[in-house]
Amino acid sequence: MSTFEVQIPIHMPGTRTTDHEMAAELNRGNPKAFRTAQDLLVAAEKLMFKKGGIFSSEKKRQKKFLTLLNQLYSDLMMDPDYIKHREKGEAWVLIIYLANLSMAFPNWQDVYTFLNEAIPTLYNR
Repeated sequence: MSTFEVQIPIHMPGTRTTDHEMAAELNRGNPKAFRTAQDLLVAAEKLMFKKGGIFSSEKKRQKKFLTLLNQLYSDLMMDPDYIKHREKGEAWVLIIYLANLSMAFPNWQDVYTFLNEAIPTLYNR
């Protein structure tokens, strides 16, 4: 378990469903980050569970995951709500946004657990 100061909430299976209002609010606030974050969840799942097509490889899945993670941070740096937190570091900004995403889409527990470990490791060396 990560000892990073903030965490993406992990919801017990079956206790919550998609919060469409929260999802719409995140989309209105920063549509580009919202889309990138959704793509990131899928890429993280493919990386974790080694899912992919015939031409998929571990290296390609890792590259896609890292590209989307960096793109999400760039997207968030266009949002005044997140720019003001830049000094706390990239990991903090990413996890705070993904914590909000977790409230909208709670059914990705395995992926959020993975991201809670991966993001601080990748950004706080």
